[in-house]
Amino acid sequence: MQGKFTNEVKACCQRHFKLEMTAQDKTQRIQINLDLSPELYETISNLAQQINGDNTEVLLKAIALLEVAVEAKQKGKYIWIADENQNLETKIIGI
Repeated sequence: MQGKFTNEVKACCQRHFKLEMTAQDKTQRIQINLDLSPELYETISNLAQQINGDNTEVLLKAIALLEVAVEAKQKGKYIWIADENQNLETKIIGI
């Protein structure tokens, strides 16, 4: 179960987040400005520290995870949090 979910998240991340970019890739990117509350900015920054990444990486991974959740919902599936023994603990709802 975890392997399939992990692979789906990795596939989404690979579509949106390139660890290595060529000069040509950089010219094809679009830059946007976000108007965030101080609290949301702090949350994103704290997450970036926790994953040893930057704010862009946090947003890209969040988008990839949301994409997996939306695709699962469209297929009648659900997102769960499981413990280390694969016992389902929390069903993610509202996505």
